[in-house]
Amino acid sequence: MQYPLLSKPLSTRTALLLTGGLISQLFSSAAYATHCPLIEETIDASHLSARYGVSNSHGDSREVTLIRNKQQVIYQHNPQSFELWDSRGEYVRYFPIEHRSVSYRKGDLLSLNMHFNFEQLNHLISPATIKGLQQLALRKKDMADTCITQQYSGEQSGHKLTVSWIENLGLPQSFVVSDDSGSMQYQLLELTSFSNNEFGALISGYQDIDFADVGDNESDPFIAKMIHQGFIQHGSSGFYDSQGNKLAGGETGHKH
Repeated sequence: MQYPLLSKPLSTRTALLLTGGLISQLFSSAAYATHCPLIEETIDASHLSARYGVSNSHGDSREVTLIRNKQQVIYQHNPQSFELWDSRGEYVRYFPIEHRSVSYRKGDLLSLNMHFNFEQLNHLISPATIKGLQQLALRKKDMADTCITQQYSGEQSGHKLTVSWIENLGLPQSFVVSDDSGSMQYQLLELTSFSNNEFGALISGYQDIDFADVGDNESDPFIAKMIHQGFIQHGSSGFYDSQGNKLAGGETGHKH
């Protein structure tokens, strides 16, 4: 069982699967709305931005922002790049500094043996995982916070999970996952509306290249830089190592 940001930025190299596996039917993200006293605005579950603080028992910490737009979701980990997934199985990585992006079609991902669980990405925790946990009675202090509608706890695949779940939004207010090696905690820091127009503006103005065309554009300084940094490993004309050197073939995967 793997969790985003356990030790490094979320990467499509990981399967991004929580216990429960891939879900054949997408969990409905209809326009439910909830009101949170600390936020003081009504949030549409289909159009929101949720900023989380992520920390572990080893003293590491970072932030990640999830931006949801109907059947698309973006994860922002740092100013250098952010990633978009959609329910059709496509993936785009954006580089704001260079105003460039790389699009991966479903066939590209399959050829790289890369898989992602859109349900987990869209909800941070797969609804199938939530269903496998024990629902707890709310404490009095939680009842005062309408953002927290359910509390869950349980153990799956050797990991102990404790979740405060915002039912109407399909997002955790907080959750802790722990095992013998340590623990990791996600804590919601900010929750705001994020309109379709704002989402469109965030991903507009980029010069995009299809991943399938990477091998034909090795002279492009941006492509060369991404290959060198390990963001792009495999193009249509062959395989590359993290230094940008073409390999003979046979290696699969994707580095970030």
